[in-house]
Amino acid sequence: MSVGSPDLGHQSGRALSAARVPTFFGIFRAAISNRRRAISNRFRQPSDWIRLVALGILLIDLAALSLLNTLSGWGMNGYRPGMGAVFGGLLTGIITIRVARPALYMDWIATGILQIGLGFILPGEPQLAAMPAFALFCILFAALGTVRLWIGATLEPGKGAASLMAGGLTSLFCVAWAVIDRFAAIGVASDVIVATDLLLTGISIVGFGLALRHPPSKME
Repeated sequence: MSVGSPDLGHQSGRALSAARVPTFFGIFRAAISNRRRAISNRFRQPSDWIRLVALGILLIDLAALSLLNTLSGWGMNGYRPGMGAVFGGLLTGIITIRVARPALYMDWIATGILQIGLGFILPGEPQLAAMPAFALFCILFAALGTVRLWIGATLEPGKGAASLMAGGLTSLFCVAWAVIDRFAAIGVASDVIVATDLLLTGISIVGFGLALRHPPSKME
């Protein structure tokens, strides 16, 4: 009996460790399910999809303007690095508030605020040479991608969730891109990375809006 006791203790420890992982994912799945039920009444108005498609197109336009100005060396009067992100964040907040009223979709508003924050960092540090500025830039960008992923994950399946989750993954990819660019000295302007994220975010929101136009059938 004494020989077998350590084995039993070891197996119990392994079983306990193995049980913790499913429990964590179970809690996570439950949180997503609860969130889906809580926000199931979102984007129910017939005109909501039009406003979201319009928001996506405006973000695409702002991103294209930023990319054209930075990559072509156009030097448009009055343009400053990060301006596209600032206006994109403002538009996201304004249009979301109009779609949601009288409620407030705080997760969507948070994406607008984080985007504005990214835009405000760049005029003072266009190349993010100072480490504190670069660290803050990465933190805001990672938070932006995480919130977008959360929004996509908590949408009901069949309502363009994949489109918004792809936008969140794009933001996280851009964070990795910025880190690689800094340490590999590739020389990509930070404004280009932000504008690329804005462009793909606009495309994902257009896709989300179009998905709302044709709600899933009951069979789905």
